[in-house]
Amino acid sequence: PISLAILNPISFVLMEVGQRKNNQNLSPISVNSIESGHSMLNQKRCKLIISVAKGIFLNPIIFMTLLGIIGNLIFKHEVPVYLSEILNALGSAFSASALFLLGLRMVGKVHKLRGATLIIPGILIIVKLLCLPIVTREVINIVHAGYNETDTTDLSTYGFLYGTFPAAPTVFVFATQYSLDIDLIASAMVACTFISAPLMFVSAKMITLNDTDPAEYVKQLNSFTFDVSLVGLVASVWVLLLYILTKRVNRVPHKITSCLILSQVLACTGAILWNTLENKEGWAGYVQFSIFSLGVYSSRLWTAILAIVLLFLQCRSLCFVLKLIPVFFIIGWGLPLLMSILLLLYGRTDSLPYEDKNPNFAYGVFQAIVAVSLLVLCFIGKP
Repeated sequence: PISLAILNPISFVLMEVGQRKNNQNLSPISVNSIESGHSMLNQKRCKLIISVAKGIFLNPIIFMTLLGIIGNLIFKHEVPVYLSEILNALGSAFSASALFLLGLRMVGKVHKLRGATLIIPGILIIVKLLCLPIVTREVINIVHAGYNETDTTDLSTYGFLYGTFPAAPTVFVFATQYSLDIDLIASAMVACTFISAPLMFVSAKMITLNDTDPAEYVKQLNSFTFDVSLVGLVASVWVLLLYILTKRVNRVPHKITSCLILSQVLACTGAILWNTLENKEGWAGYVQFSIFSLGVYSSRLWTAILAIVLLFLQCRSLCFVLKLIPVFFIIGWGLPLLMSILLLLYGRTDSLPYEDKNPNFAYGVFQAIVAVSLLVLCFIGKP
């Protein structure tokens, strides 16, 4: 790979030089004459070059790669079966061992990652998961890596998807070997792994879309909505049960959070019903759409209400918030219900068949205007 042949040696050189210089700075300094100082400086430079070259050559990645090339030449490009099985077992165990070491390093360190300590991991994650895929895709398109336009497009799509993958566990191994911000790298890798999972899923779904047939977009969007709704329904019900069993549902702001979770349950239930029940005409379709729209619109409103409640708890008092709870309930549940009724009464479907639609676009432009207006209102209302 290009990263193994070009990028990794450069990083190894920089890390080796930095490690040797840090060791030299920690060593005791003696005051000598100018002549002896020049000679000592030359000796230190020679020792630095030798130690850096030795460290790079003895690095497991470089050393084993060279050993593999030599073995490939010795065995004439055919590795013996018994040796191949041993190497496959060792290669499979590397990632698991590195991840196990990463988990051990994270024990007792998560609570320290707050405030300013999250800035650097956040920047690293954004650059890795958002900037790198875009840069990779654009570079492939600029250099025209394929034989033709179609081949270049396929390569750029693959480069974008490859860029969304989380960082390899070898990064943490090297950070441990060279003592380079081990806790910071560990936290960034854990967060990057969890954040990259939905990003990879969404990217893979978007890549499989057919550019020529608009009906394929609706099918893929419905499938994606159904999968996400199943996961969201299970998670929301679980959190809501925990709130009820621990009796936090009657406290503030947990009461507002419970309403937000309940709205998510309604939205997920409506999406699942929309994709599983075949009859979308008449009252069955109205009920399905009402549950979905009520859940989606109320979840947006309850998110804004939760932000307002937290602000009032900080600036005013708990009594002031308790007086406004009925008003919040009317806004959080009444306004979405009113919007759903208006959509059912005055909304009109466009030319596409009703059963092939996604519930987000079932009533066309009128529903889009309502959704965007509500999003802008909630965004402005958040402190």
